[in-house]
Amino acid sequence: HIREDAPPALPPATPPPRRTFDGTRFYMNKLNVSIVDDGTDEAPSRAETLSPHEILWWTPGIRRALMTSYGVDYSFLRKLFHGAPLATEPGALTVVDNYDHDRHAPQVRRGTPDEPFTVVWPPFYEAGASTQTRQRLRMGTMHPKFWLLDFGDFLRVVVASSNLGAYDDKMNNNYWVCDFAPATAAATAASDESLEAASDATDAAVKADADATLLALLPEDRARALIAFADGDKRAADVAGLGLEDRKTVHGWAECRGGLETQSSGPDYNRTLRVTRAPVPPKSLRFKGAETFAGGLRGFVHAMLREDAALAEAWDARLRSFALDAVADGVHFVASVPGIRRGPQRDAYGHRAIAAALRRRGVRVARAE
Repeated sequence: HIREDAPPALPPATPPPRRTFDGTRFYMNKLNVSIVDDGTDEAPSRAETLSPHEILWWTPGIRRALMTSYGVDYSFLRKLFHGAPLATEPGALTVVDNYDHDRHAPQVRRGTPDEPFTVVWPPFYEAGASTQTRQRLRMGTMHPKFWLLDFGDFLRVVVASSNLGAYDDKMNNNYWVCDFAPATAAATAASDESLEAASDATDAAVKADADATLLALLPEDRARALIAFADGDKRAADVAGLGLEDRKTVHGWAECRGGLETQSSGPDYNRTLRVTRAPVPPKSLRFKGAETFAGGLRGFVHAMLREDAALAEAWDARLRSFALDAVADGVHFVASVPGIRRGPQRDAYGHRAIAAALRRRGVRVARAE
C-alpha cells in the first residue's frame, strides 16, 4: 500500500522475480487494513488483489512511463517512484491531467531538472470550434485512468478504476494489466501499413454510407443539395422547412460524415437548420484502426498527447515496436478522451466504441449506453 504518512521506500538494488500478466483477468486493489472494521487483513474479496508497487514491479527498470488521471497527487507520484530515474529524469514520466478548460488553454509543460514530470493538459476541441461545441463541452472532464510502463524489453499496459492519489488503498478499485513483448521489424511495418490503409478506406466508406442514408430518408433535392455543400467550399448552408425527424436525420448525417456541425434556430413551427464546416484534426493525428487493440491503444495515446506532436509521435513510435495485437481473444481497448467525435472517429471512443466492439463480436445491444 502507499500510506499517506509512510516515508518513501527505496526500491531494491536488483530486480525481484517478475510476474507476467496476460490480460485475461481483473484484479482488485489491496486495501489498507485500518479501514476494515472486523480486524481482518483485508476487505473480503473473491478476486486476487494487487498493490501499485506490485504492478510497477521494479521502478528503476522503467525507462519511460505515461499515466493519465482525473486529478493527480504529485507527491504521491514522487513517493511511488522514489529512488527510480522516473522521479528525477526530466520527461521520463509524462502525466496527462484534468484541468479547467473553460479558463485555461491546453498545454504541455515539459519536464525540467526542478520539475521532472512532463504534464499534459489535452485539448477538448479543435482550434476555431464553434460556440455551440464549446458550450456542449463546458462541463466535460479528462477522466481515464491509465498507465503505460516501458521497461525496454517489455511493455506493461494498465487500465485502472482509481486516480493517481494516496487514497487508492481506502476504497475498492480494480486493475487490468497486460504485458507485451517486442514486435519483429516486419510485423511492425505490416501493422503500420494496414492501420493507415484501413483509415483511408474507412474515411470513404463512412462518407458514402452517411450520404446513402441521407438520400434514403430526405427528399432527394434537399439531400443532394446538402451533399454538394459537404463536398464543396461554401462555409455554411441554411435549410428551412424541415420537420423534426428530417432535422434529426440531417444532424445524424453531419455527425457521421465528419467535418460538419449543425445548429437549429427559430420557433418550433419554422425552424432553420444551419450546417457549417467544423475544424478537422490534423491528418497525421487522426484515429487509425480502432477495431484492433493496437489501433485503439495507439489512437488513445495520440489523442492524449497531440498538443505536442513530437511527444505524440515519439510515444507512437515506441508503441509500434511492441506486439500490441498479441492480446487475448475478446479483449478490446476502448478509448475515452475529451472532445466530440465525428466522421470515421465517431465510433472509435467511449460508449459508441463499446457498441461497435459488441457488434464485431456478434452481440446485439438495444442502446450504446
